This record gives sequence, C-alpha cells and structure tokens, in this order.
Amino acid sequence: MPRSVFPVICLVGFLCLLLNYMHVCLKKADKPCIVAFDEFQQISKYPEKNIEALLRSHIQHLSNVHFIFSGSERHLVTEMFLSSARPFYNSTSILELYPIVAEEYIPFVCHWFDVYERTIREEDVLVIYRLFEGNTYYMQKTFHEAFINTPIGSSCTLDILRQTVGGVLEKAGDGYRQLLSRIPERQKELLYAIASAGKAEKIMSAGFIRKYSLVSSSAVQAAARKLMKLDLLTEEDNIYFIPDILFRMYLQRLKNTNIIFIPS
Repeated sequence: MPRSVFPVICLVGFLCLLLNYMHVCLKKADKPCIVAFDEFQQISKYPEKNIEALLRSHIQHLSNVHFIFSGSERHLVTEMFLSSARPFYNSTSILELYPIVAEEYIPFVCHWFDVYERTIREEDVLVIYRLFEGNTYYMQKTFHEAFINTPIGSSCTLDILRQTVGGVLEKAGDGYRQLLSRIPERQKELLYAIASAGKAEKIMSAGFIRKYSLVSSSAVQAAARKLMKLDLLTEEDNIYFIPDILFRMYLQRLKNTNIIFIPS
C-alpha cells in the first residue's frame, strides 16, 4: 500500500543554509547593505533554543551589512537586546517608533480626500485618530472605506465614519468569534475585564477582581500569563492592555451592546 511522504525540514539546518548563502552574497557586495528582520521577537518562540546565538554568530562577521530588528512586542524585543544573558545583548542601538502625530496625519488625510474631489473635516479625522490611538493600520482601513462610501463632490461626515467603523468591526467579528471559542473561560473573563477598563493596572488586586467578578488573584495571574503568550494581552510598565485595538472594541461591544465609539 503506497504511503504519503512528507518532507521534514530542520529549522536550524535550513537557517544555517540560508545564513551561509546570505553571508557569501553580502560579503561580495560592492556597497553597504541593509537587512531587516520584521517581528524579530518571534525567533524567541521557536522550539529550538539556540536560534539567537546562531544568528548572532553569523551576523557579527558581516562588516558591510547594517541590520534592522523590528518587533511589535516591546517587552520581548527589549529583553532580547538588553538582557545580559541573551546573545544580542548590547549589540544594537534601541529606537522606539511612536505613532504618527495627529498634527501630521490629519493634513495628510484631508489632502488626499481633497485631491479626489471629496472633503473631510479635520476634527472628524481627529475623532478616528483618537479612537484608534494613532494605529496606522486601522486608521488607514477606516479612511479607505469611508473614502469609497463618500461620493465625488461630497463630504465625508461623522455619520459615514461611524457606519464605516461599525462595518470594519462587523467584518472582523467572525475571526474574533472563532478566536474566543478557543480560549478557556477564565482567560476570556480577564480579557473582558481589561477591555472594559481600557488599560488596567493592579489586575491581581482585590479591588480589580471584585469589580469585574473574577475568581482569584492566582487565576488572574495564570490567565494573564497564558494570554501574553498568545499575544492577546500586553503589559508595559505594570499596565495591562489588549494590543489589538479593534479586538478590544469588539470585546467592549460584547459586554455592552449600547456602547458608542463615535458620539454624535
């Protein structure tokens, strides 16, 4: 009886081949090169434990190459480069990227609406900017959809923006529902609590547990640890929040169907 054969790829072996190939190519380059790693913190989650050391051993010999390591999970990236126990310790200059400031983003949106014969008020752009806390992805998605929903020669009103945000949230709903269906109840309860708070501190305190009807501090601690491993929860400076702003809004609406994200 014929058997199916599936190739098994050793990550370390594949990475060695890739790095050796990159090493040869970049060594021959006649001008300085730049190599960028996006979401670099993911390598710390691989089952193989020596990936960081392997990368560092190859990278340190490439004198004509500049490396950029970017990542969205600040606490993991910080630990990788600032912990003396890690291979990349003190090997880079740290640069934190902040959201585009409203003073620059608002004229940008208004300009492109105007170029294509539509208008939008600066104060309405600011409403969306504040709603998504300067998150470029969700702002761009909202204004793109709102632009489509605004006829030529018309103005993109707050009503159009409100309907657009509702539509974006509804489209994301199926994925979020499936995500929640795979999460244990106690973790969901903590997500609901932190979403309701927006940003929460002292989540293991008696006051927080009582306010949101959670089980116990040990249950909250265990749930928070699991959720952070799933990248559904982030902790910075002892403040906990849900990094996906749209997911946070989805959870808020589940707990309060009357919530209004864009007031009249």
